[in-house]
Amino acid sequence: MTFLGLIGVLLICCTVLLVTLLVLACLPHSPIRDLLFQLFAWLFAGSCGAYFLLPCDLCPELILGPLGLFDDVIAVLMGIVSLVAAIKSAREARSHARARRWEAEEAAKQPSRRQKTITARSRPARLKASRKT
Repeated sequence: MTFLGLIGVLLICCTVLLVTLLVLACLPHSPIRDLLFQLFAWLFAGSCGAYFLLPCDLCPELILGPLGLFDDVIAVLMGIVSLVAAIKSAREARSHARARRWEAEEAAKQPSRRQKTITARSRPARLKASRKT
């Protein structure tokens, strides 16, 4: 197998993996969706902070003067919004997990349908036996 063939296989595998993750991320209340959203929000906030700190700018301050600070201010605001969204998403994910855990505990406390039907079928037999005596 040549080097280009290996690159092609790796590209196909990565594409399949990415498409699979995107499909799973589109499912409602998917834990992968919550995880990916939080991950990308934190990465975006970090990249906004790095853009603010690095000397490379889209609008350099040396040429544009005070107008060159607008892109830095926008980057900081976008980073703050991204952080707020990540924190809100983490809180919602925790509340969904608590709700799922509570529902599972409640379902474990209640008898299953099979147990209910067995109990319902055996009641008339008990009643008939008690009436005969």
